[in-house]
Amino acid sequence: MARMKKAATREEWLERLTEALRPKFKAAGYAIPAKVHVSCAWPSSGGTARKKRTIGECWPSSSSADGHTEIFISPVLSDPLEVGGTLVHELLHAALEPMYPDKHVGHGPAFKKAMGSLGLTGKATATTESKELKEELAAIVKKIGAYPHAAMKLNLRGKVQGTRLLKAECPECGYVIRVTAKWINEAGLPTCPCGGLFEAAEAGA
Repeated sequence: MARMKKAATREEWLERLTEALRPKFKAAGYAIPAKVHVSCAWPSSGGTARKKRTIGECWPSSSSADGHTEIFISPVLSDPLEVGGTLVHELLHAALEPMYPDKHVGHGPAFKKAMGSLGLTGKATATTESKELKEELAAIVKKIGAYPHAAMKLNLRGKVQGTRLLKAECPECGYVIRVTAKWINEAGLPTCPCGGLFEAAEAGA
């Protein structure tokens, strides 16, 4: 099996893996939708949770303006076999959607019935890859190349750092404002409505 040229982007790699998985789904009696987008991106919720972290998410075609099923693989994942197993899980959601157009399948009976035939084991809400699926994914990865992504490390002790606002106070009336250091450096501190000139507070105040 000839090795492909290295994927230029994570999305290209995920698309290659999706195409490579179509025969497996077909053999199991399920069809991956023709219109599906797969991206490396944060799920809409739970992506940075300490417990029960969401590592993949599938949005139905009805959510997309152009009718594509949208799948997101968390950037905390970098191991190609784990990424592959997560993609199989989300593609199963995508495959079940048109089979049950008037029903939200979720991780219910239909999903549980199908997951074993695709090599997914464990709880339906947190599947893992069977030995056989790992071997299949390893063979595919050998063909399509390494996943071009380095795992993101979460800063669980605090929020992502944004632009820091500095405190400034009017010495005449005590009115307090917050302003960026860039604004102070470029334009200086403004005049208070009372007529006093704002003064920057001490760092850390």
